[in-house]
Amino acid sequence: MEAKDGSMGFDFTGIYDKIVDKELISYRMSDGRKVDIEFSQSEMK
Repeated sequence: MEAKDGSMGFDFTGIYDKIVDKELISYRMSDGRKVDIEFSQSEMK
């Protein structure tokens, strides 16, 4: 990842642990942090 102006950047790496279609994405970043993203339905207004 890098700033738009190129002033700063870093590598973003990780390993996907679990993917459940339309429900969950779970992964571990290279520094050991764990990320869980849960999806839910909502009414369109």
